[in-house]
Amino acid sequence: MIKLVVADCDGTILDDHKKIDPQLKEVIKLLKQKNIIFTLATGRNIFLMEEVVQDLDLEYPYIINNGANIYQKNKMIENYSLPKEAVQPICSILENENFPFLAYSEKELVIYSKHQLLEGFKEKLKNKLEHIEFNPSINFSNIPFFKITIATDDVEDIKETKKQIEELFPNINFKRSEGTLFTITSSQATKGNAIQTLASMLGCKKDEIMVFGDNYNDITMFDVASVGVAMGNSDQTIKQCATHETSDNNHNGVSEFLIKYFGL
Repeated sequence: MIKLVVADCDGTILDDHKKIDPQLKEVIKLLKQKNIIFTLATGRNIFLMEEVVQDLDLEYPYIINNGANIYQKNKMIENYSLPKEAVQPICSILENENFPFLAYSEKELVIYSKHQLLEGFKEKLKNKLEHIEFNPSINFSNIPFFKITIATDDVEDIKETKKQIEELFPNINFKRSEGTLFTITSSQATKGNAIQTLASMLGCKKDEIMVFGDNYNDITMFDVASVGVAMGNSDQTIKQCATHETSDNNHNGVSEFLIKYFGL
């Protein structure tokens, strides 16, 4: 019996225009009547989640920054920061190899170079986080960073740099998140690990968990759930990791699956 449902945001409950599945809020209410908890696990940070959390009126803790943090409303209740000694060298390597990146902390956004895939994030966080242009001479060792997001035009281009960073810092998690975006977090910070932490808080076991996802940063979620649902817009690689498939994010894939599965 499923007691906990966890869904990704972009490409999952959000359509291509970043609008929420219009049936979902009502479906969450119907799930609650069956004592089923619904929450989210996303690569977004807290500021990019505020509107989604409010619109869905989420009561329960939710996962952000690809598993680096668990929040309830606007309060952080779990935190897996990057190793402090790793941030400066990693950023310097990325700069030397000319890979555009954003490094996120609670109050700062460290920026290197421009890239169309990162410009939207920067713009949305303009008045939320202090924007700092990366300079190797600035000491970031006292700031807890949760995530570094890297943009590349071709996933093959970053392979050698990824290997170099992983060899230097085996206690980090360097993964492709979506398309040609990659993220670096603590080795403990994955959506799967965060769901296990959350499930423990809520008293749920693996066979009581259902997850929805569409991209590479969602694969660890499928590993910790008995029912893993891939969106119709997912790559074939993602679909192969899931137990079920639903329609795409532009056709209310999450709510439609929940309605049918639970007979709502």
